[in-house]
Amino acid sequence: MRFTAPLPAGTNKVLQDKLSAMMGVKNVTVAGDAREIIYDLLQAIAKQIEAEIIKLLIGLGYLMALVYLYTSHAIFFC
Repeated sequence: MRFTAPLPAGTNKVLQDKLSAMMGVKNVTVAGDAREIIYDLLQAIAKQIEAEIIKLLIGLGYLMALVYLYTSHAIFFC
């Protein structure tokens, strides 16, 4: 999963912590603008993880122009 712009300092850690706390999520790795999320398909689905990311970004103030594109798995925000 890639974001269209780098997240502000500290946001990656918050994202990593929030996703790691989800049931079924085994590992979250952040490298630059890419995130790798390993999860158990029997305990979590991609839509749940995507919804958690969107909630987190909205909570961090990215409400304006937060658009999720399911086809490319990119999250656009400003």
